[in-house]
Amino acid sequence: MSCDRPYFGLVGIYTDPGHVIADPRAGLVRQPFAVCFHARPLSGSPGGDQVETSDARWFTIGALPIRPAMRLRIGHALALGRPCHIG
Repeated sequence: MSCDRPYFGLVGIYTDPGHVIADPRAGLVRQPFAVCFHARPLSGSPGGDQVETSDARWFTIGALPIRPAMRLRIGHALALGRPCHIG
């Protein structure tokens, strides 16, 4: 199942120039990035698409161990009115 949600703002664009993924067999070098939006659920339930995501759920902030990079994004998203983060 999925959630219907309107996007109403850009939280930020996140990347780390020091995090580079190289695949020497394919001759590829990539630098991952994430674009995070503010959204509001209107209907439905979160769920995985079984292609890239196996599961998705609502949770309280302290319920899961969260890596520092993800905690930064969540903190930015919860600080409404904050300027968009680029970097």
